[in-house]
Amino acid sequence: MIPNWSISHIATLPFMGDFSVRGIIKKIKEGIRGKELVQDLKVVTTSHEAIVDSLSGGNQQKVVVGRWLQSNPKLMILDEPFRGVDIGARRDISKRVRDLAATDVAVLVLASDVDEILDVADRVIVLVEGKVVMDVNAGETSKDKIVNKMSEVA
Repeated sequence: MIPNWSISHIATLPFMGDFSVRGIIKKIKEGIRGKELVQDLKVVTTSHEAIVDSLSGGNQQKVVVGRWLQSNPKLMILDEPFRGVDIGARRDISKRVRDLAATDVAVLVLASDVDEILDVADRVIVLVEGKVVMDVNAGETSKDKIVNKMSEVA
């Protein structure tokens, strides 16, 4: 995030080549991307042109995660995407992550919260001190089993 930038600017920052011609930003195209991000992730704001500093922490997180979700990736790596967000933002981000994974995109979510893992995972891999101590389909395990494996010494 960059302070005092709009949601649309933040959404398009890593992709400026797609939103400019000879260094001049295509404001309409940038605005469309910002509006789509706000709608897709249900960002609570007055406008896609709102300054991101004015958003709650959860909505700021939605903007940052959302810009990458919109980029049509083949692989998405999310490190603690739910940290610091409220339950509503977590639900919205989780839905988009699952939707993305359903389109044959590989999504790797790194998280320390077991509930978050079970919310988005098809497969759960638990590492302890760099060693794999559990590798199962999410539907074949439980929170208690995962927590027990996390507390093992490798």
